[in-house]
Amino acid sequence: MYRDEQVLCIIICEILGSLLLAFGVAVYFDTLPIAFIILGVILLINAIILKIELWGIK
Repeated sequence: MYRDEQVLCIIICEILGSLLLAFGVAVYFDTLPIAFIILGVILLINAIILKIELWGIK
């Protein structure tokens, strides 16, 4: 049970952090398309990192 809660927390924190970073960049550069590209890249990297972390926890 503890492992599931930890994984859920990691996922939520990464998604929120990615959203904040992408929209912060969008506000700074005043363009939304760049934000969605950056958000996609960040989420892809986070998914890879998360898989590595999950394999390490098992």
